[in-house]
Amino acid sequence: MYTYNLSEVEFLRADMVNELQEYMPEFRLAAAFTNPRSIKNPGEKLHRKIESKVLKNTAGMALRTATAGMFNGATPKTRPWFTSVVSNPAVARTTANKQFTTREDAIIAEVMQINNTYRALPLLYKDTLQFSTGACMMLPHPIYGSWLYPLATGTYSFSCDAEGNPEMFCRDFVYTVKQVVDSFGTVGVDGEPIWDNFHPYIKDCYNKCLFNEKVYLTTVILPNKKWQPLREDKLNPTDRKYQAYTYVQRFGSASGRFSGLSSRELNRDRKDVVGNNGFLKVAGFSYFPVIISRWELLAEENFGAGAPTQLALADIMTFQEMQRARLNAIDKMVRPPMVGPASMKRHQSSILAGGITYVEDNQLGASFRPAFEVSSRISDLIADQAEYKDIIDEAYYINLFMMLIGQDLKSHVSAQEINARAAEKLQLLGPALSQWDFDIGSKLIGNNRHILREQGRLQPLPRAMLENMGAGNVPIRVEYVSTLALAQKAANLNTMERFIGIVGTIAETTQDLSVIKIIKPEQYLRTYGDSIGLDPNLLLTEDEFASAKKAEAQKQAEAQQQNASMQQSEVAKNLSQAKIGEGSMLDTMMSASSL
Repeated sequence: MYTYNLSEVEFLRADMVNELQEYMPEFRLAAAFTNPRSIKNPGEKLHRKIESKVLKNTAGMALRTATAGMFNGATPKTRPWFTSVVSNPAVARTTANKQFTTREDAIIAEVMQINNTYRALPLLYKDTLQFSTGACMMLPHPIYGSWLYPLATGTYSFSCDAEGNPEMFCRDFVYTVKQVVDSFGTVGVDGEPIWDNFHPYIKDCYNKCLFNEKVYLTTVILPNKKWQPLREDKLNPTDRKYQAYTYVQRFGSASGRFSGLSSRELNRDRKDVVGNNGFLKVAGFSYFPVIISRWELLAEENFGAGAPTQLALADIMTFQEMQRARLNAIDKMVRPPMVGPASMKRHQSSILAGGITYVEDNQLGASFRPAFEVSSRISDLIADQAEYKDIIDEAYYINLFMMLIGQDLKSHVSAQEINARAAEKLQLLGPALSQWDFDIGSKLIGNNRHILREQGRLQPLPRAMLENMGAGNVPIRVEYVSTLALAQKAANLNTMERFIGIVGTIAETTQDLSVIKIIKPEQYLRTYGDSIGLDPNLLLTEDEFASAKKAEAQKQAEAQQQNASMQQSEVAKNLSQAKIGEGSMLDTMMSASSL
């Protein structure tokens, strides 16, 4: 087993932090014009002044609507939004495997209902819509199965492998002394904390009851260089695919002042920590414990790009400047600059409602009047702002999300037309949804499945499900049945409906019912059900349907045979009751037989 030393961890962290600093000016600008409190930097002083340039928060309200639209459209809490399918097509539709994946889906859905998944996802969506990148840690929880910890933009950075999957991660955060001891300490038999893994400064503050002193911590997650799946030591919790190192970066105080402990003193005192080579904690994970969402991923870049806020940032800034000019014009109209005679310097003057200004009577033409008339056309400014508001709303897909929730601006538009228009607009959202699948959907379900299986809440995978699996393939893949996913499939549904309508029209026009045989009814219905997200438990499996179809055919054959027997009996009865010599059918048959 390989473990990194503190110098190696610090070196890798420095590389990731340097990359973050390239994006920070853009992040600060986006935050200042939309949601100033959404960005943090632990390296700055505490209680720093929040920079805000928002005069009319149109972009912030659009961000709120888009966040709700993504949350309710992609991962709604009130209805199923994912289903698991066996990757191996040879056994994908067997009844046993379908029942297995259905049970797993129900357990995972229940876990996400009781933990904080549906409280953390909106924060992840908001950061992704605002900064093109969002992140949250996903860790095992002894009670709730798993728990998500949202991370503030500016406090973390990461690096990806050749396939674009995050593989290294660092995070800076602040704990109090008590939180550090509670989170990373162990208690001895005497009830006192064991101080072997702690810096002397933490021990000193804790013993002096300075519980609120600030400790600046860093967590770095790195891949295990010598990890081998078949030789993994299950008894050693650090011998896993990924390793997380947590250590003290520096110290501060509750009042915002730093402790004055120099980096040399900090590194010198780290040698006194005998437990984990200067680390507060070293942990291992069989999965990457951070979900990192990116709006779009550019070539040779780790952070996302092209989010609505960044795309419309120039229009948002222009909108705020127009609002500033509009407010300035209104202010000059309501409270214009005034001019008056020099003698008024010794007298009271006022432009308030009910105020009195005294003017000398002996000065001809002396008056207290506005310095100039403001002729600004407020209506023109309002019209210009409305144009930019439409641009901002378009960047955040506001009209699309309004269509999906049935609140289209035109009341006379039919539901079918709304769905058709929403399907067209979803083509613009397609790249972002594909990246969402890669970054959030598959990772969220996959990590939950991994954590719950390690906790024993999920059964081991059946052997048949693992047969004929290629190297690197996953035995179970995820398909999505959320509102956005179904809306994307609406084009396929329209095609299927149009095709079957054309087949029926041709059969009726040509009076040739044989053309209907071109359609495979069973496969058609199964494909249609998958496209609309129908619960597979509501349908018979192929074997069950084949048995039911065979039983129905046998029943029809028996009915036909019974009908034929009844007809023969009726004929025999009629013949037995016929009279000879009266020209009946029996006379005809007898005449024919005598020839």
